[in-house]
Amino acid sequence: MFKNLPIGLSVLVFVVGACRSYDLNVIGRMPLGEIVAFATIPFFILKRRAFSPSEKKRLFVVCGAVGLWLLGVIISDVLVQNVFLSFLRGALKPLFCVLWMLFFVGIVRKDYRLIAVLPFGFVVASIQNFLFPQGWTAQHLQSGGYGKIVYGYTPMIVAVVLACATLVYFRSRVLSVLSGVLFIGLGVIVALLGGSRSAAGVAALVGLVIFCAIYIQRKDSRNIRRMFSKSKLILMAALLVLMSVSIYYVYVYGASEGMFGEAQRKKIEDQGNTIFGRSPIGLLLDGRAPVYGAILAILDNPYSGYGSWSGVGMADYYYDAVVTVGTDAREIEEISESFRGGSVGHSIYFGVWLENGLIAMIGMLVLMSSITKVFVDTVRFPNILVPILSYLYIGFLWSFLFSPFGTSHRMVVGLFFALYILGFPRLNIQNRSMGIMRV
Repeated sequence: MFKNLPIGLSVLVFVVGACRSYDLNVIGRMPLGEIVAFATIPFFILKRRAFSPSEKKRLFVVCGAVGLWLLGVIISDVLVQNVFLSFLRGALKPLFCVLWMLFFVGIVRKDYRLIAVLPFGFVVASIQNFLFPQGWTAQHLQSGGYGKIVYGYTPMIVAVVLACATLVYFRSRVLSVLSGVLFIGLGVIVALLGGSRSAAGVAALVGLVIFCAIYIQRKDSRNIRRMFSKSKLILMAALLVLMSVSIYYVYVYGASEGMFGEAQRKKIEDQGNTIFGRSPIGLLLDGRAPVYGAILAILDNPYSGYGSWSGVGMADYYYDAVVTVGTDAREIEEISESFRGGSVGHSIYFGVWLENGLIAMIGMLVLMSSITKVFVDTVRFPNILVPILSYLYIGFLWSFLFSPFGTSHRMVVGLFFALYILGFPRLNIQNRSMGIMRV
């Protein structure tokens, strides 16, 4: 996998991944790895070859998505006369995604396999995050219990599994299957530890995606049309639905019976107090009244938005959401301690629509469609990046709906933008540089 990789660039990618959890305050949070990556962009630009006509077309799509997002930020903040610092922090989100894109374009053009070095840097970053935490992460780790599991142990376990899965995938059919098993096991471990259900669900889903990718990619890559026929698509979708439903019922039964620990039993018990109960929607929305609060605010002003970073001051919509949806004991405790301060959002998609209006929301849909195209092609065509790209995509998809836009998402968006522009992995297959999985 790593044979003949450029040593210098391998070290650079490793350092970028290893420093992603050490934050510096520059206007807002800015990881040290981000600063390192951005500092190297001029060197890639000096050596950059011109984009091909097909790459220019895809670059136009990316520029359109970022442009709509940025335009929405400008319009919404001007209309509400937002403070300059909030506007600047809002505008830097899409701009930083573009900078990450420029960095990864240089990396992928040199050798796409360099992306496989990132997970090994993530392992170092997770250890640093545990031993030398910063800001609110330190507060969660010091609180012990659930906070220590979610923000301390889980990131380390995830990073190790991701690195191991990336290392063994594509070496042989058996080892590729093992990478999927590792992610399924990761989901079980996180659940047994009493960690985040979203983290466990994402890990399990990544494992299922890897199994589907192995099935689809088992033919020679020259038979591209046969690799993703309608029948295979339907079969894959049916398998995913069946496995997802099975995981749901196993979790509900196991959590109710205390098989996954007291923390998960208490979660499923408290969830019964919400309007959606123990249904799949209830599992998704548990503890996410801010998402529903953002929807209520959007319904009142769906066009222009309330301005960048306005979601943190919308206590009225937050409490309306709590009353409408219902809540559990943990939510009531957090409200009483003013932990959230009555903020709404907690979703990339609804957060952008809430703050920056309809134009920015359309930009986010274009962004998500281009990212999804890369993910679908990653599953369709043989390549060594299936584990890491599947994990990053599914994690981002969850955040797109149910988590706020964080510093790590800037890197993920920039990476997928770069892969989209360069036509990964289709062009690599056409050049026959990826090979076929060995049996």
